[in-house]
Amino acid sequence: MDNRYQYQPWYVKLWRMRHLPLVPFVALKAIWWHALHNGVGYCRTNWSIAKGLAHCKMNYVYTSDEVFGDRPKINYWNYRVVEQKGLLEVLEVYYGPNDEVLFVEENYPGILGNDMDELKRCLEKQIEALNRPILKWEPDDQ
Repeated sequence: MDNRYQYQPWYVKLWRMRHLPLVPFVALKAIWWHALHNGVGYCRTNWSIAKGLAHCKMNYVYTSDEVFGDRPKINYWNYRVVEQKGLLEVLEVYYGPNDEVLFVEENYPGILGNDMDELKRCLEKQIEALNRPILKWEPDDQ
């Protein structure tokens, strides 16, 4: 039987809810500590963390399939030369199971990196895309 909070009888749920009344005190303690040392601005974050910890103690959790069940499963991505409306672009292409194209990231921000080595690796991956076949892509929203 599943031991998660959602599948328990009412008396087990009631017993596990004993962790929730502590949330304000845990959050206030953290808020006071941060305000004393770093200034104000941590209220919402500390409340969420305290509530999340209480839910973990209650075993009130969800699996990733329950949370992301309707989203497509992305196996991998790479850069590809994409032809759209007669123009060629190097874009990120995301693939699902069986190597089918799930979507093309059309709002590509450009080349980003924390240092020169990261930029170089990104550019090298984009140059590799020039050796792959051109992907003809028509967005769904047209």
